[in-house]
Amino acid sequence: MGKPKDPDYWRKYRATHPGYRARERERMRNRTVRSRGDRAGQYLRRRARAVMQRGDNGTVVSAHPVMDQAQAVTRRYIRPDRRTHYHDPLYEEVLMTTALAIIEGHDPEQAAVDVLRRERTYRARHLPMLVVA
Repeated sequence: MGKPKDPDYWRKYRATHPGYRARERERMRNRTVRSRGDRAGQYLRRRARAVMQRGDNGTVVSAHPVMDQAQAVTRRYIRPDRRTHYHDPLYEEVLMTTALAIIEGHDPEQAAVDVLRRERTYRARHLPMLVVA
């Protein structure tokens, strides 16, 4: 059978049931599950929270002092003008290598330089050159 599709029916229904609008507003205000149409936004918000949390100055908030020290070293070698460098796989690789060097007692700055040198060498030698016509 289904719900009536006639808009006049619903206008009359709302007129005869004055608490309807109040109940609807309260229900919408207290709902915890978002509607189907907002699924994409919900996933994006969840992913943004899960990927990285940022501090007041834009740095990634870490849970360990070794990661703070590794971020301080890595920030010197990754260009700060790139907006997406926190989501860049190269940044993550340099950060993890630097953290590992700190834990192992090696020079973290040299570890960061070595990773970046290897990556730049690979890009220079193995990626095809762009042909400008």
